[in-house]
Amino acid sequence: MPEHPNAERRRAIFHAFWDDGDVQPMLDVIGDEYEWFNDIGAGPFRHLQNKDEAWAFSMWWMDFFGGTFRYELIDVCASDDRVVEVLRELGEKDGHVFDNRALYVYEVGSDGRYVSLRTFDQDRDNVAAFWSHYPEILTMDIHAAMAPLLPAAAT
Repeated sequence: MPEHPNAERRRAIFHAFWDDGDVQPMLDVIGDEYEWFNDIGAGPFRHLQNKDEAWAFSMWWMDFFGGTFRYELIDVCASDDRVVEVLRELGEKDGHVFDNRALYVYEVGSDGRYVSLRTFDQDRDNVAAFWSHYPEILTMDIHAAMAPLLPAAAT
C-alpha cells in the first residue's frame, strides 16, 4: 500500500535537513503562527508560540549540545491533517547522554503547512536523569535565552 503523501513529504523534509543540511524545506512547511508544545524532554522550552520562537529554540538547543544532538527517524505515519513521527533523540553534553524515543505529532493546516507540533517523550526516566545535571536550565527564563536568536522585530 502506498504511503500517505504527508508521510512521504515528512520523510523528505527530515532527510533534507538531517542528511543534507538543507533547512529550507523545514522552514517552508512551518506556518508563521506555528505552535510547539514540548513534553519534558525539552527542559523549560515547553510552549513555543510561533515560527521564530521554534527556530530560536532549535538554534539554542543545538548550541547547548555543542552540535552533538541528532535525530534518528524510526517511522512516519500520516493522514490529511496529521503527521506522526517516531524518533530517537540523541545528544551529549559534558559526558551526559540525552537518549529519548519520542512521538512528534504535527497538525497540518488546510494549506499543507504545519500549524502545531506536540511532542511526547517515551524515555522519561532518561530525560529526567539528563536534566538533573542542569537544574539551572530547568529554571531559566526561556524568553531571555532565546532573545539573542530571535529576529529584531520579534524581541
